[in-house]
Amino acid sequence: MIDEKEKTLRDFVHEAIVPLIEDVIVKKLYQALEVVASEIKSPRKEWVSLTDDEVVACWARPDLFAIAHAIESKLKEKNGG
Repeated sequence: MIDEKEKTLRDFVHEAIVPLIEDVIVKKLYQALEVVASEIKSPRKEWVSLTDDEVVACWARPDLFAIAHAIESKLKEKNGG
């Protein structure tokens, strides 16, 4: 059976020390998550669309597959892809 002094000590550790340890762990986890997020975050590029003339030029292709391919190629070219 646990004597009164040991119970008092356990209560103190549970009420005073454990929350401090948990606070430190939570802060360190948030810091680690911020570092990871900053490393994987990439700036969003603004999407560049085709002009009306570029779309019309793509429609000069002989079939729908060629038209779609021409539009895709032009968009990749304009958007650095």
